[in-house]
Amino acid sequence: LAFDPDHMTATIRQRNVILEGDRVEFYGPGFRHFETFIKDLHDAEGHKIDRAPNPMEVLTITVPQEVKPGDMIRACKEGLINLYQKDGSSETIRA
Repeated sequence: LAFDPDHMTATIRQRNVILEGDRVEFYGPGFRHFETFIKDLHDAEGHKIDRAPNPMEVLTITVPQEVKPGDMIRACKEGLINLYQKDGSSETIRA
């Protein structure tokens, strides 16, 4: 939803349960992509929390690099396919 460059925090709206320490990936247009861990998780009122169990909660987290409104976040879990390379470029898939 928003990014504060002075504090390196992202305001996000989550859909699934998020826990402090979860490994996630951010991705957006132009194949911008990076992985990080959920750190400094706060609810909409600014209270520090360890778990966000309710869908569509507005939260803030600390991020290591800039994100933009509209970027997507997903959990890095076993079995998910990552189509992005470490340098942020995309992998070509051929049929």
